[in-house]
Amino acid sequence: MTAQAPVRTTDVEEHAFADVLTGLREHGPATAFELAALIATMETVPQAEVRRVAATAVVVERLAVGLGRPDLEMRARLIRADALQRDGDTVESGRLSQQVQVWAADNGDDHLLARSHNLLGSG
Repeated sequence: MTAQAPVRTTDVEEHAFADVLTGLREHGPATAFELAALIATMETVPQAEVRRVAATAVVVERLAVGLGRPDLEMRARLIRADALQRDGDTVESGRLSQQVQVWAADNGDDHLLARSHNLLGSG
């Protein structure tokens, strides 16, 4: 078995998000650390460009489920909700944001709770 190459933030910034996901798959299952680094980068994409990470957020959400990391799953879901809102699908965006909000409140994730409040309030 070959060693799994870690994903560095500079790798994510230099390549398309889809390419990073392909690289993760080629090296075997993504680690929680790698997904967290990818999500952190996706969360810092300028608001005007958030749509370009929507498809990646769906894949990352599924990978997080596979790793048993609901925190990463919810962070990816909120990115997807943001993209949906910008595409005009406020109903689905609101539904996803509320799911994240409930999870964050139940699990004491204040940062994610604040981000979900922010997204719900901007619609």
